[in-house]
Amino acid sequence: MAKIKMQRKPPSIDMTPMVDVFFLLLTFFLLTAQFRPQESVTVDTPTSISETTAPEGRVMTLTIAANDQVYFDMDNGGMDTSLHLRGHLLREISNYYNIEFTDEEIRRFEGLESFSLPIANLKQWINADNMALREPLETGMPMDSTDNQLFHWIRSARVVEPNLTVVIRGDVNADYEAVKNVIDELQENNVNKFSLITTLESVDVSLENL
Repeated sequence: MAKIKMQRKPPSIDMTPMVDVFFLLLTFFLLTAQFRPQESVTVDTPTSISETTAPEGRVMTLTIAANDQVYFDMDNGGMDTSLHLRGHLLREISNYYNIEFTDEEIRRFEGLESFSLPIANLKQWINADNMALREPLETGMPMDSTDNQLFHWIRSARVVEPNLTVVIRGDVNADYEAVKNVIDELQENNVNKFSLITTLESVDVSLENL
């Protein structure tokens, strides 16, 4: 008696659910991702062999450029942008200097980068359409004894978020005195713990060193 041959069908996998999951994840990351604004100043940081990574959220950053100009920055709350830390910071500093900012200006400020300018120019800086228009306003953060605005930015930031992590990004060509002045401002605000941002230095390992 002849054997009945069963037809073999190649296995098929329904990819529709996987594609749906992929697009759901893609949509989630697009909606929740934070795009870091372009840096106001390029800094060539010193090298070190430390592998400690910089924190991602609730960070106040003081950048010292090669020309010793000091830039101030504070993130908007890390992944939790609902905190609106930069918005609260602007309201706090505006109360001190008696300058009014609109809700739209506060919203724009939350998405901007670090800055180094007198507060009198801040409104114009916020409303500028691009970095090319903002750059001429970056004339430096006042730090003299009669109007120490860096001190008040640091003070206001700590009022808004007492648990801020403080980091200093200093250019390798920045003058030591400029770095010391920034550290002095931190200590005046009772900030005695901060981190220095450096570039990871590559280490060559050879058999002779083992």
